[in-house]
Amino acid sequence: MSGGLDTALARRVHEQRLVPRDELLALLAEARALRTDDLDLQLAWILVDRGRLAPERVDQLLAELGTEAFAPLSLETRSPQPDVPEGETIGPYRVVRLLGRGGMGAVFEAEHERTQERVALKVVAPFADAEDRERFRREARALAVRHPNLVQTLGFDVDGPRPYIALELVSGGALQDRVTRGPLPLEDLRPLAEQLAAGLEALHAAGVLHRDLKPSNVLIADDGRVLLADFGLARLPGSKSLTRTGDLLGTPAFMAPEQARDSSRVTSACDVYGFAATLYAAATGVP
Repeated sequence: MSGGLDTALARRVHEQRLVPRDELLALLAEARALRTDDLDLQLAWILVDRGRLAPERVDQLLAELGTEAFAPLSLETRSPQPDVPEGETIGPYRVVRLLGRGGMGAVFEAEHERTQERVALKVVAPFADAEDRERFRREARALAVRHPNLVQTLGFDVDGPRPYIALELVSGGALQDRVTRGPLPLEDLRPLAEQLAAGLEALHAAGVLHRDLKPSNVLIADDGRVLLADFGLARLPGSKSLTRTGDLLGTPAFMAPEQARDSSRVTSACDVYGFAATLYAAATGVP
């Protein structure tokens, strides 16, 4: 499906300097990840839902593009995100609480009904298209790479009515949470770099490219262990590209220039760039 309307709207927003360029690129990438077969205006809902533009302003921009008027609904009502109430069972896991949402779905804390083991349960959005579901399958395969500095998968079902991946539950939080409080002390940077590099090396040795290395995808456990997480954009060895020409996959502030030019032609060097950009953010407190 073409991303023409979202792209045209982004171009008009940029021309009128309504949203900073880097932020707009990130929002556009998120809109493309949320696309559905019958809705090519995800960016409009995101701009309103995030409070970046008023519904009336988006209406005006769409009118300038010759597009039907925008109904001012929030992503809460139109987003294809999973709506899984606490206590519901998915596979052998009982949902405990929501941990976070992303472009392809949501992550819940859940408990295995038989063993009572707590996991992070990633669930694909119910209205995700075939391409998103294929990305979910590839993520499950990428997570098969075993290393102490990679988040481990504990089970998955990517072909059932409610596709899910059960991951180890890491208590501690993301590196992004630390960065927002300011630069990391020098004594914390070296173990961060060493462990993150070790995890990335294991991933590359298996032929897998992460393609979205950034502070929010790096977890720091309470015991100090550093883990690379979120393989939703990972490229597996021998796999065909799911990226259309012109699509932007990744996070602009941590993306190598060559990846920004063509997301389908990334190499391990792009991950190294993201690794360096992540360390820079940790050392300075800014991307």
